[in-house]
Amino acid sequence: MLNSFRVCPQRFFWEHGCGLRDPAPAVDLVAGGAFAAGREALYRAAHQGADRTAALSAAQASFDRSWGDFELLPDSKSPKTKQRTWEALVSYAETYSPPEDSIEPWSGESGELGFEWRFKIPLAPETTGTGPWPNHPETGQPFFYGGRCDAVGRLHGALPVVLDDKTTSRFESAAVWSAGLQMRAQLLGYVFSVQQLLDPTCDTALVRQTAIRSSGVEHRESPLIQFSRFEIGRWLETTRQTLWALVRAAESGQFPPVLGDACVSWGRLCEFAAPCRSAEPAAHLERFVERRWDPLAV
Repeated sequence: MLNSFRVCPQRFFWEHGCGLRDPAPAVDLVAGGAFAAGREALYRAAHQGADRTAALSAAQASFDRSWGDFELLPDSKSPKTKQRTWEALVSYAETYSPPEDSIEPWSGESGELGFEWRFKIPLAPETTGTGPWPNHPETGQPFFYGGRCDAVGRLHGALPVVLDDKTTSRFESAAVWSAGLQMRAQLLGYVFSVQQLLDPTCDTALVRQTAIRSSGVEHRESPLIQFSRFEIGRWLETTRQTLWALVRAAESGQFPPVLGDACVSWGRLCEFAAPCRSAEPAAHLERFVERRWDPLAV
């Protein structure tokens, strides 16, 4: 949500303020969600003693539920079909071999494991050590920084680490990829959250990427991404300033569009292009449905 507001306040308002979504979800979101659901079930089953066949069976059941009845459009050129995405998950299991994966999951006092780890932190001076922070303009309560990451654990049983998994259709150059990850707010936020709630010494993230292509599947793992105290502090201050800007926009009712690269990011036209270009956007918004995603929901 923070990134959406920074990229284009108008899109943020429609997508998150109003909860509007395209009735036909993007294949990247469906495939990524099903892959993540299957991966979580695979690892939980494996770490609870299931053999490879049983763990994959649990993974497929979760994968199928997440994929649902979604079907690619007849003219779609995306390689992320249901079958190929499932094959990518099977390949992932062969590559990282749970439960012998190099990342040992965090385990809580009640026995929960650190897969699809959910977090929720009130943004206030007493919880962040900085301030002042704005409160929500409608409720008067603090904002929460919340979400979930793919896994939290220890690399080779020692180094505390956050794991993020990505699916894609192609790999960019390793140098560009690694450099971009070092600047990625999402990873900074994950590390900050682990520091606040689990382990104050955590400063490391690791990213795995799975390329799903019509020619086959390929996996790669990033170098260790370590964030300094300065970088975490800068991220936190940027978050604070963004929230103040968001509240000011809400109070004024002004969420202006940013007409630039974001309009055609990810190789496709923004789904809100039609209402954005229209003098009467309401007529174009009728085709959307209200659907909100809660990262804290089980």
